Amino acid sequence: MFIIVIMAMFCVLAVAVAAADSFGAPAQHPPRYSSRRAATPVQTEAQKAAKADQREAEQAAQKAAREAQKAEQARARKAAQRAEEQRRAAEQAAHKPEAVQQDQPAQQAQQPAQAAQQPPRAADEYTITPRGTVYHIRPDGTRERLAEDDPICARVKADRAATSAARAAFYAQQQPAPAVRIAGKALAFTGTIPGMKRSEAIRAAERAGARGSADLTTDADILVIGSRPGKSKLDRAERWNLPTITADQFIAALAG
Repeated sequence: MFIIVIMAMFCVLAVAVAAADSFGAPAQHPPRYSSRRAATPVQTEAQKAAKADQREAEQAAQKAAREAQKAEQARARKAAQRAEEQRRAAEQAAHKPEAVQQDQPAQQAQQPAQAAQQPPRAADEYTITPRGTVYHIRPDGTRERLAEDDPICARVKADRAATSAARAAFYAQQQPAPAVRIAGKALAFTGTIPGMKRSEAIRAAERAGARGSADLTTDADILVIGSRPGKSKLDRAERWNLPTITADQFIAALAG
């Protein structure tokens, strides 16, 4: 009986200790708003990235629009310049025959005096480099390179070739018929001499007692003009008032 009482007391004591432990331990509560707080930073970073992408897209679109506008303005300016040049060329071509017919008697009367004063010149609003590149000279002095397939480029080259031929013919007509003495003279050559190369013409001049050179300098006394002469040499001869002879006169001087 005594043993039963002791065992019952131990059971009561164990139950009391377990109850005390359960009431004394702190309560375990689940974290409040943990999912909302963890999701908020993720959503903020995504929004920032989206806004940054949107700003970059807007800036790229604005830059493309500005570049397209500049290109369109450049094309419009070039087209306007091309149209103005074509209009001026058409006006010159349209008025030229009428002016020639109206002033033909006066031009025929003044032609000898004008021919004696100066040779024909090419238009000053275009220039051609030695390599054949054509530039348009604007009124403000700036230059614009013309494309090779531009019809104005082809017309300017044709006009310049015709002008060079006319100037060569002019110089040929201005020379006296008698043969020229070249002994002791310094000769410069331009164009092609019939029947001989440039080096052969220089050697022939030296055999005749003259000094020959392919370059035109201020030391030259006479410029020999052959077929297809160079424009730069003709210009310098005109500026320096240098006497000129034709290739036929040069050959006649060698024979004399």
